[in-house]
Amino acid sequence: MALHKASQYTDDNNGLCQLAQELGPHPVYLACAFHGNFRCSPGDFARQHRLQRAAKLLAHSRLSLSEVAQDCAFFDQPHLNRSFRARFGVTPGEYRVRVN
Repeated sequence: MALHKASQYTDDNNGLCQLAQELGPHPVYLACAFHGNFRCSPGDFARQHRLQRAAKLLAHSRLSLSEVAQDCAFFDQPHLNRSFRARFGVTPGEYRVRVN
């Protein structure tokens, strides 16, 4: 259950506080415990989850890049582009061309 909740977590401090409130522990304890188990922060975990979802949508849907960004909770398409390139080494558009 905690992992499912963490996957819905957004990478801002309010998200961590909300997650902690739903699960019970103090936000600082939750962040430390999360890092101890997953070797990343809750925000990094959420970002990676969102990027994996974006990659799936790019490969298996006809959504525009801005629609993918919106669906995966990125602020805008340039935010998705920067995050996606940092994680996968290519832009979302390049990724889509390569997988199709």
